[in-house]
Amino acid sequence: MHEDSRRLATEHDGVSSPRRPFLAASLPPDALASATRLVIEHADVIDEVSPCLYGVGPDDTVDLLAAPSAATAAIETLRAASLPILPGVTDRYGDERTETVARMVHDGARIARHVRAVVDLVRRHGFAGLEVDYVTLRPGDRAAFSAYVAELARALHEVGARLAVTVEARTDAQDDDEHDAAHDYRALGAVVDELRLRAVDYHWDTTPPGPIAPVEWVRAVLAYATAVVAQDKIVLGLATTGYHWTDDHGSTVAHHDALVLADRLSAGEVRWDPLSAAPWITRRDPDGTVHEVWFEDARSLAAKSRLAAEAGVDAILLWLSAPPDPRVWAEFAAPADSTG
Repeated sequence: MHEDSRRLATEHDGVSSPRRPFLAASLPPDALASATRLVIEHADVIDEVSPCLYGVGPDDTVDLLAAPSAATAAIETLRAASLPILPGVTDRYGDERTETVARMVHDGARIARHVRAVVDLVRRHGFAGLEVDYVTLRPGDRAAFSAYVAELARALHEVGARLAVTVEARTDAQDDDEHDAAHDYRALGAVVDELRLRAVDYHWDTTPPGPIAPVEWVRAVLAYATAVVAQDKIVLGLATTGYHWTDDHGSTVAHHDALVLADRLSAGEVRWDPLSAAPWITRRDPDGTVHEVWFEDARSLAAKSRLAAEAGVDAILLWLSAPPDPRVWAEFAAPADSTG
């Protein structure tokens, strides 16, 4: 990650104060306007923004996912706030995931056409760079995907732009998930500017209830990543939401809605699990239905930020799929405390 993308420590009487964590924000296409407003409200603590705007089309082009007017408004608003923009490109096209990327990375001519389209997009809009986030890859795509990323990084660097790649969190080189196995941390980390670890969904809607990102798992994720990738390229990506399980099936819940559920289910009582460093709620209805809610708040996110600092990683990404705990912004306005 380039130093000029970060806000350096402020100086008082010639003495530099400790630097707070570098904070990036990812904005979803289906809540682009509200997420953009949230970023602007807290632009003093946000250093970089990745609105998810683009999908890879069937002809290897990069096409808008969001409505053109919404995308234009978001870009202009973020640019007016002097925030570096690295828009997200996914392998989603329209409302569906496609196999376009998985096929493209094995075809040199298609890669060249795609890379030209990406560079043209970045130059045309004056973006600081680009983020790629692909989930349809398979183990057999591993080497081809790494070569594709290397070519994309080279082309973007030639025009002074950066490349971020989002990968699934793992704790070792082998990964049982066939999609995640295409991500070679070492090869990708050698060429990208940011390797964004998606440290979320340790438990999720189809698993039994539990913490979204327990701290011991996050510690292991960071330990593996820092063993194979330079610390200053790693970004720890964290969710700001959670899940509400009933009958062993979960649904996504925002922080505010989790507190509403706490009022309804447990008279406002939110428990704290010290082992996972996460808040949770549980209640059995008179009809026997069991509710269990695990989510993220300022305290749980701060605990993971401290783990990152302990591992020498000073960059955090928040996925703003819904407004986080309002206290989060004060947590990230302060220097990371690796001793807390």
